[in-house]
Amino acid sequence: MPSESNSSTELLKYSSWIESHTFENCKLNRKSYGEFLFNYLIGEKDGFVLNIDSNWGSGKTEFLKRLYTISHKANHPVIYIDSWESDFSKDPLSVIAFELLAQIEKYMEPESDSSLADRVTELKGKLSQFKQKIALFAGIGTAAAGLGDSVGAGITNVVLDEPATKNEKLVENLSKNYQSQISAIKDIKNQLSLITELLEVIYEMKSPLIILVDELDRCRPTYAIEMLEVVKHFFNTEKVVFVIATDTKQLCHAIKAVYGNTFESETYLRRFFDRTAQLPPPEFEAYLSYQDLDFSKYSDISLHPTGSHDLSLKSIIAILFKSYELEVRDLDQLLAQLHACLRAINNIHQGSIINLIVLFTAIIENNKNLPVFYSREDIDCSHRANPPKIFNIEDGFSSSDIINQSLDSIKHITELHDDYGEQRRIITIQRPHFLNRNLRENAGSKQLNFIEKISTMLRSAEGRRDSLWKWSQYKQCVELAGHIN
Repeated sequence: MPSESNSSTELLKYSSWIESHTFENCKLNRKSYGEFLFNYLIGEKDGFVLNIDSNWGSGKTEFLKRLYTISHKANHPVIYIDSWESDFSKDPLSVIAFELLAQIEKYMEPESDSSLADRVTELKGKLSQFKQKIALFAGIGTAAAGLGDSVGAGITNVVLDEPATKNEKLVENLSKNYQSQISAIKDIKNQLSLITELLEVIYEMKSPLIILVDELDRCRPTYAIEMLEVVKHFFNTEKVVFVIATDTKQLCHAIKAVYGNTFESETYLRRFFDRTAQLPPPEFEAYLSYQDLDFSKYSDISLHPTGSHDLSLKSIIAILFKSYELEVRDLDQLLAQLHACLRAINNIHQGSIINLIVLFTAIIENNKNLPVFYSREDIDCSHRANPPKIFNIEDGFSSSDIINQSLDSIKHITELHDDYGEQRRIITIQRPHFLNRNLRENAGSKQLNFIEKISTMLRSAEGRRDSLWKWSQYKQCVELAGHIN
């Protein structure tokens, strides 16, 4: 575990994260991976850029906030930059420099040791010089851009249309500005390394300085590219580590939107990163432990399946999420829709018998706009759910079985009844084939547990078949809840 920080937590820009975002309270159970990755990062001392690559909604921001906390507690100066907040800017160099200086100054609490007064003054001087170098570089760029409209029109036009002496002066100025820019980049890198060293000496902080860049894949493609260029050319220096979180696949698409579909965006991005780390898949059951899965408040309706140690409702919801390849960010919204449905049913349709697996499957299908959600009918519920990922729960019993057998359990059929010489058609519940005794003989413990849950639900519907909800009722309720985002 990291040692406790010597710097004051209250001074940090994101001081609230130190308590609210630790790997100990990580809902996705990424503590071991977070600590492993942190210890890998602090071993890099010569300038290093790590790309954390994970899909949108998979918890990248939450992970970076926890890296912020663990870095601070281990006494490493740490900077967090939300690039989406500065997307309106045309100057990512100034954005990074401003955040770097503003957040480093938070560490500079008054130093009581008078023997270090000169070093504190030196650090303040280095920060001032760093500001000047950034401003100087920006000024050089402005000067180069302001050499005349002829520069924007192209050097060829200048050579053709202007006197030779003016052309020579233009080329000379461009050359000087180019050399000044190269020199300024080196100075900026040197100043940054010196600032890190002084933080070590004065405040007993450790190197490397860790800079976390978030939300880059949400930015304008041109801005995202410029941000990466700035990191590579200005800040990739000794004793500084960058961690840049992206949905790299999405970022590649954005880059192709700028450079064309044939552009090798994956190869282009690799030149900015020394290494890429994938976030491990979220442990949905761990995350669900923090969610509201208390359904006892819906006491006016009958909910199935109920929980058990062998195949709990929490584990079934986790199975559904993994089967439909959903992200963590989806979970909060879909659970909100689930509770919205149950609240309405409980208040309006008292006595209803609800299969929670069917209801949650319907919510997922509706949110993913799957055709089967619309084509499935009460009488013919044989339109099977086709989740993109199927995995075994035990031998002969898969995630697809749980979903489709639940759908079978609400299937209704039309029967012809003869009442005193008059025939009439009624809709009644069809007994699912998987409840047959011979099928149970080869079932494993989890499948038997599931079958018993379905049997309990169907027994509760005996004598009140209208209480067992049909597919059309689930569909209507889910469509109404789908307006809640």
